[in-house]
Amino acid sequence: MLRRVVPLLFVSGLIILGLAGFVSQIFWWILAAVLVTYALGLVYGSIDVGRQVGWGYSLLAPIVFAILHFAYGIGSLWGFIRFVVLRGKGMQNPKDVKLTR
Repeated sequence: MLRRVVPLLFVSGLIILGLAGFVSQIFWWILAAVLVTYALGLVYGSIDVGRQVGWGYSLLAPIVFAILHFAYGIGSLWGFIRFVVLRGKGMQNPKDVKLTR
């Protein structure tokens, strides 16, 4: 369960810290620290990928990891907004969608 929530919390935290930076400059420093820590994690993960499957893959690994994390987090945030905040307004009823079978 926690594994599914972490990308949502990460992306939400970045957005909140970015917006809070306009209120107080300390939040910009916290945001920078979070991003540096994340970048170090990406480097560590790419080294681990390089050791396990080959160093050629380690160059693309940080890009792939970042895309996966941000896509999952933004998708979760969008789903939260659509289902909880907007309560599903404007969404199609699944029964009205024609399937290929």
